[in-house]
Amino acid sequence: MALPSSPPVIVLPANAVQPITMRKIAAPHYRPAPSLTNLANP
Repeated sequence: MALPSSPPVIVLPANAVQPITMRKIAAPHYRPAPSLTNLANP
């Protein structure tokens, strides 16, 4: 039970971190979220 429970927990964070890292590397100058830009510069 512990084995199957571990993989999904590791897969979720890894999936969430991958897109963020790829975005930073792919377009560091590009804003990650327009919402943050709107809040910072209304």
